[in-house]
Amino acid sequence: MQAFSPQSPADDALGRESKAFSSNHQQILRDRARNGRRSRLWTASLEGNDQPEYEDFIANLQIPCLNASRASFLLHDLNVTTPDTTPQRSRLKEIFQTGQHTIIINGAGTGKTRLLFEGLSTRWGLYLPCVSGPSAPGSLDLNTGLLQLSSLSARKDAPKAQTGDLDSRSAGILRRIFTQILLSRLTLFELYLRHAPLDDPNVRMRWLRFQLFPSAKLCYDMFDDFFRAISEHDASMEYLEGRIRDAIFGIRSLLGHDEPIYCVVDDAQRAHLQSLAGPGPTTALRQMLLVWESFDAMTFVLAGQPFDCSHFHNSGATPYRVWTDTGFFDGDEEQRRYVRRYLPPDLQSTQSTEKLLDRICLWLRGRYRITTYFIYCLLTTRFQNPHTLLTSYVRMYAGIQPEDGPIHTDYRLRSEYNRLVSGYSRYDPSQTLPRDVYAWSSAQMALHRLIALGQGSVIFTGDCSRPVSHRFAMFANSDGSEAIFCEPCIIFPLARLVFHRWGPSYGYLCTSVASALQDPPHEPPLHLASITLLLLALKGDRKLCDIFALAEPFPEWAQQTCKLVRLSRSEEANTIHAVPYETPFPGGRDQDPWATESPSWLRHDATEPFFVASECSRADLLFAVQLADGDVLFVALKIMLKNKHVDAPIENIELRLANMEPDRLFQVWSQSARIDNEDMLNSLSQVPTGAGLSLDLQTPIVGSGEPRVLRAFATFPDATDIGSLQQDTSSQPRAALKMDALQKLSEDIPWDATLRRIYSALIDRRKQLMVGDESVRVDVEGTIADTESEVSDDSDEGQEVAE
Repeated sequence: MQAFSPQSPADDALGRESKAFSSNHQQILRDRARNGRRSRLWTASLEGNDQPEYEDFIANLQIPCLNASRASFLLHDLNVTTPDTTPQRSRLKEIFQTGQHTIIINGAGTGKTRLLFEGLSTRWGLYLPCVSGPSAPGSLDLNTGLLQLSSLSARKDAPKAQTGDLDSRSAGILRRIFTQILLSRLTLFELYLRHAPLDDPNVRMRWLRFQLFPSAKLCYDMFDDFFRAISEHDASMEYLEGRIRDAIFGIRSLLGHDEPIYCVVDDAQRAHLQSLAGPGPTTALRQMLLVWESFDAMTFVLAGQPFDCSHFHNSGATPYRVWTDTGFFDGDEEQRRYVRRYLPPDLQSTQSTEKLLDRICLWLRGRYRITTYFIYCLLTTRFQNPHTLLTSYVRMYAGIQPEDGPIHTDYRLRSEYNRLVSGYSRYDPSQTLPRDVYAWSSAQMALHRLIALGQGSVIFTGDCSRPVSHRFAMFANSDGSEAIFCEPCIIFPLARLVFHRWGPSYGYLCTSVASALQDPPHEPPLHLASITLLLLALKGDRKLCDIFALAEPFPEWAQQTCKLVRLSRSEEANTIHAVPYETPFPGGRDQDPWATESPSWLRHDATEPFFVASECSRADLLFAVQLADGDVLFVALKIMLKNKHVDAPIENIELRLANMEPDRLFQVWSQSARIDNEDMLNSLSQVPTGAGLSLDLQTPIVGSGEPRVLRAFATFPDATDIGSLQQDTSSQPRAALKMDALQKLSEDIPWDATLRRIYSALIDRRKQLMVGDESVRVDVEGTIADTESEVSDDSDEGQEVAE
């Protein structure tokens, strides 16, 4: 193939510029291709550290250094096979498939960039980050191009598109910038290959390092410098595109026509968010890919935090597959193995280390970045006083005082460690969450599952991108249909915002958020929030009619006091006992779950008083109350959203209540029904009815007459008067739950009571599963001062940290 010839003086000037640049950098490219100078290695500072033990161990880890002081775990042990890397290898095979363009989407700190580096360490490709900074690897060239586009859009004389499509002038400038970026990259790639020993197995890794650290030994970014040099010349688009095709031909002649070549764009959400026109869908990312795809030379892999990928699926668009499985720490063994890689041999099996690993798995589970930054702090302190360090770390990033820290520690040491751990940006939900009512609703739902059901983690299955975008969840599978909510360093700051900063009333029912919703949320929180409030309302000191509104005239039984009960079947199974349910909440600590989603509740052998029945019935909640005369009422409750945007018509409410008759309450599960909840499947097989589910209204309840089913509803935040419903002839009464009464109760729930419930679900229950009753605390750590005033006693449990 003959090189594309210049057609104008500007083309000729660009050709000379390119030739001169190549000639001036030929020796550097040869050195990079053949010698592959390794990244500078990180060492822990000796300043203030009188004991340099473990210095050799840390040096032998060979952790790369991104800047003057920060270790880079992103680049450590790339392409090194360990038991921990097996799942990653499987992900890489899915992501890097020749001819299959892929978009990797997940939250911040979840390992996306590490996957890209792993893939490019053994494959040929370009790495172009959209976001750059002093501690971020990669060239500035794409970032420079995006900044040029920003300045173009900000100009007062810039043409304004009204249709969402670019005007011809802007389109031409945009096409030129992205063509110049690609030309500069491919030209240097070809020059690198011409000097590279292509049979060397490390040559791809050296090319990756060159792209990640382009200014090493040069004091300037070669890729960005070449792009800027090209941009100085007003060469024709035909010449620029011809030079790109020449470079592609040269690369293919060196690598072979079947060798996969990838173009990896990191932090792609930045380019997506950069709008280039009016109200339409045109973004910098979309236009960049249209330019680059036209050369049909590479497989594209985009990575970033969630953004709208719908235009990648439009008819006629180049197809992209979305992949959301980047991994996270949720299984204890994987996280333990990872941390052990950075522990010296003499610390591997000590009792203190085992307890430290237990605490790390309790507190730092979730996205990789939370764990890797703690390891950086651990290495910086040369493994001295690790439990005190972890306590400071949790205080900083979870915002609470962990119960399992050292009982006694030196105050000065803790102050020093508090400063040390503060270098990482902690999660602050107040920045964006209050502006997104649907994200707030999702956060409420997840938090109430922790509070009421005692869940240690929550899976979102609806609009998963929203909680991931707001950083309080991570994608948990490969197709984006599930996201997981499980991280203490995320959940405690989120709970503080929802329940403490805005107050318990705002946190539990949150009238303002419910008022702003324009559609019912996919996973509503109101029935879950009501569990805690009903628990307080049904302690036996209120009349039923104070909690539920019934049509007048009130029946006599509705004017009796009532209390929440748990129904328990006798061993002979021919009678049921109503056991009053008592809880010290909110005044005392209660670790027991209050609700279950298992239909085994219908057998009356569950310890939880509430059944979250929305998955298998036409009610949201089922529970039982006992009146003062001993009679028992089953309550089937349905809560609906109603505001100025969403109506709950009377006819709809009447139909829902009619469907909550005992013989219509439960949906019949056929063999073909899709049931994803394994616990529910197991429970269904043991429920007495066999073919379906039902309330047991036949077995006598000791001390009670024939049980009734109170069919209850509520609309929120706009209430519906029970008197507006037409009378029905059912023997099962109807009622409206008084949400205003529950709202008033929520105002008296102290923050520390809610915090204790979340702590029990996230930490206590998981710790019990991990080590049982065994303590993970150490008694004393660090040098204890002689004077009592200098000794810190961390025995106070679960205290929050004031901001």
